[in-house]
Amino acid sequence: GLPLLQGDRCLLIDADVVKIDIEGAELALLEDPRFRQTRARIVLVEYHPPNPVGRIVAALEGAGFAVDPFHERSPGLAEITAWK
Repeated sequence: GLPLLQGDRCLLIDADVVKIDIEGAELALLEDPRFRQTRARIVLVEYHPPNPVGRIVAALEGAGFAVDPFHERSPGLAEITAWK
């Protein structure tokens, strides 16, 4: 796969919309300080266990995103939409 974080930079910096569906590794990307470099206006995150949804929301908010209300599609699975 494409490494999204290289050295001290985030390769998502110039994306307009980012969809993250990386099967349980969402927090590793979202909590990395380099993720805050993105200028994306919309981020869609499909989260999977073992990631606690509260930490995903906190990471998105910490990067300057507002998080829309969401509902789990099944236990431990939901799509979260965040925007700037």
